[in-house]
Amino acid sequence: MIDGDTIDGDTLEIAGVKVRLAGMDAPERGQICRRYGAEYSCGAEATRALRHLIDGNTVTCAGATRDRDRLWADVVTCRADGIAERMVADGWAVNAGRYEPPDYRFEEAAARRWRRGLHAETFVDPVVWRQGKR
Repeated sequence: MIDGDTIDGDTLEIAGVKVRLAGMDAPERGQICRRYGAEYSCGAEATRALRHLIDGNTVTCAGATRDRDRLWADVVTCRADGIAERMVADGWAVNAGRYEPPDYRFEEAAARRWRRGLHAETFVDPVVWRQGKR
């Protein structure tokens, strides 16, 4: 069990190592979305949501593997106490199960149906948004 700090909506830093939560993808810090006709920083909202979920709790990571995308040399992917599942269910991250397990498609479908978080209006999938920034 280790205490973690949030870097963004899907990444924590634990003991100096960046840890990406498996099965989900959250908007990047600078990403802008639309909700109720107005722009807002969905990346910052996703980061706040993750921070709220881990605030005061100890994060336990199991099943860590090296990041296959090699975005950072010291990133591992982990599954952490249902946090990723909750981020997708609350609408602050999208299911990335098509790329890696676990698969949160049912949680994402419910978030879309109930217009939670990102699904309140329009947003660009974080993968597509990052491709446009390169």
